[in-house]
Amino acid sequence: GFDQRTVYGVLVRLIKVKDQSYCVALEKVAGGKLFYVVVEDASTATRIIEEGRLPRRYNLIPLKQIVSNKINDDTIKLAKKKSNSANLAM
Repeated sequence: GFDQRTVYGVLVRLIKVKDQSYCVALEKVAGGKLFYVVVEDASTATRIIEEGRLPRRYNLIPLKQIVSNKINDDTIKLAKKKSNSANLAM
């Protein structure tokens, strides 16, 4: 078996949106990926797949392989200027 604590759950249940007005944008950007299962690492994903522990087909996201990209300050300033909004969510 494997340690079930290394399976964090479905992405959509792991996200908290502070301002509900951004939910539609999040759904449009993330799409079906909101329903991926987040696991700790690739070896956890491999064990789950090999042991056939899922009742149906799921996509798995190893958390340790997720890379985030920081938007530089100049890009944020330009986006705020173009949008005429001080509340731009970035």
